Amino acid sequence: MRASHALKLCLGLVLVLPASAPASGTPPTAKADFALDHAKASDAAVIVKGIAGAKQVEALSDRAIRVRTTPDRLEVARQVVGLLDAPEDAPLAAFTVPSDQSRVAAFRFERTDPGDVMIALRRVLRIKNVTVREEPGLVIVRDTPEKTEGAQALVEILEKKCP
Repeated sequence: MRASHALKLCLGLVLVLPASAPASGTPPTAKADFALDHAKASDAAVIVKGIAGAKQVEALSDRAIRVRTTPDRLEVARQVVGLLDAPEDAPLAAFTVPSDQSRVAAFRFERTDPGDVMIALRRVLRIKNVTVREEPGLVIVRDTPEKTEGAQALVEILEKKCP
């Protein structure tokens, strides 16, 4: 009886309510498809889920994803895809997420081991929402403005220490 919920009334009647009936207060859902020029869809799907908090992300092809989520998370997903899919020589811009005032920022690295970057950001700064891509050497973090500034400084320090 997963497709519906039955409620037995005291007179022995059964009222069947469809499971798809939205609960009151359910946030609206928005959908968008994103074409990717530089990133793989499988990588983008994982990163969008982690950084944007989108629960429904699917790969449509090797270079396209579909995101279904709330409108505010969809906007974060749109900007994350922009950071993720930017050409290697493009400048990366940070942005503030209006719903919780967190900050999403991206940084490039060349010499540091990606695992070292991830460990340093999680252990030193305790950043939970962080993703590191080895190719093209990209870090994307979501946290407070202070922690994202600290993340950039930490990545720069790690880059200077590596030969």
